[in-house]
Amino acid sequence: MNLENLSMGAIFVGEEGVLEADYGTIQLYPEGKYSEYQRPEKTIPSSAGYHREWINSILDGGATSALCNFEYAGRLAEAVQLGAVSLRAGKIKLEWDADEALVANDKAANDFISTKYREGWERWRNDPSLRIILRRSTRR
Repeated sequence: MNLENLSMGAIFVGEEGVLEADYGTIQLYPEGKYSEYQRPEKTIPSSAGYHREWINSILDGGATSALCNFEYAGRLAEAVQLGAVSLRAGKIKLEWDADEALVANDKAANDFISTKYREGWERWRNDPSLRIILRRSTRR
């Protein structure tokens, strides 16, 4: 496997092989086993770019014009970030309260959820309008 050619992307390790992929290239290993593999035809239209999709979604009042689902992506990002919180807190399992945007079973882990603000700036963290936005983005 030549990782030098992979500028960014992901590697998926399965029981029968490895898939190395980025935004335009895939490579299957072991190469001999998958030498006859044919990629399926493209079924998803090309993206206008995530900035343009985001702007179009704002303009049309929803996520209908976006190829990526922002609600799903927000929950996925939250899960990934909670994995980092779990590692930093040294906890195997965190119980996440999405409505409150807090870890329910480990108060120390909440220190990794948001930053400590300097005096005079902490009111922004407790602003009710921001809590509503945070709750909407984390609701399941």
